[in-house]
Amino acid sequence: MYIEELLLQQLLNAAVKVCTQQVLIKLGSLKQYLSENEAGKIYGHSIVNRWIKEGLIQPKKDGTKTSKKRLDRIELEILAQSSNRGTFMTVEERRAFLNDHKEFFPELL
Repeated sequence: MYIEELLLQQLLNAAVKVCTQQVLIKLGSLKQYLSENEAGKIYGHSIVNRWIKEGLIQPKKDGTKTSKKRLDRIELEILAQSSNRGTFMTVEERRAFLNDHKEFFPELL
């Protein structure tokens, strides 16, 4: 029973995160699209590159030659929430976390 409750809580948390982002985009507080670099800073560059390579998300381009590739923020968040990784921290958040817990991760600093 506890596992079912935990799973339900995780599903509700994921839905709240996605819906919150949708509302913030509609209000103009968040950009609808992120560059690959911006997405990599949030979710990890290798993870975003893997999602693109596996066809889980399709970058959008406005032009044909030098225009920047954009990734839909909601699609990224849905992928992040549906992956088996519990959380995604920005580079700054990871560094702060590792610094705060350096006794556990001395090899990573």
